[in-house]
Amino acid sequence: MKTGRKSTRSITTALGDDGATAFIGGKRVAKSGVRAHACGDVDEASAWIGLVRSRTTPSGLSRSLLRIQNHLYLINCELAFSQGRSQAKSCLTRNHLTWLNQAARKTEADLHLPHQFILYGETESSAFLDVARAVVRRAERNVAALHQAEPLSNRTILAYLNRLSDYLYLLARKEETRMGVSSRRAERKA
Repeated sequence: MKTGRKSTRSITTALGDDGATAFIGGKRVAKSGVRAHACGDVDEASAWIGLVRSRTTPSGLSRSLLRIQNHLYLINCELAFSQGRSQAKSCLTRNHLTWLNQAARKTEADLHLPHQFILYGETESSAFLDVARAVVRRAERNVAALHQAEPLSNRTILAYLNRLSDYLYLLARKEETRMGVSSRRAERKA
């Protein structure tokens, strides 16, 4: 096994101790700002998706989740550009959205979905996918807020996050089906 040279650069800089962070372009902004929230939520969604991926054997699901994580990385690259900084091209393209739409349609075609609200947590993998879906929804809300404050040049990002939450819902239901369990319908009486 080959060992690399030890890095002399630390991830700890202490520059954010004042509650500010820097995005691409170097401008320091509040960590409580809408751009920081949007980037943080996209990062958190990727972490939850990574958790699901770590608990699946190599399969179509794990390959799809890895692909999604790469797409979320591209989104965060674009979101990290400070307002007013131009970029040569968009990182996330319509082709990424097309892949996601096709994957969702294929998954949905194989499912018998409940026509009412369900409760989450029937299997571990479906529960993790539902948490990831909820975080993606939060990311979508914060990216929409960022877009209202500082219009995004690439509107595909908003469409992608909207479709991604739907796809994660479908994947969660597919995991329940794969495990031989039915989605639990929400009941008004408790």
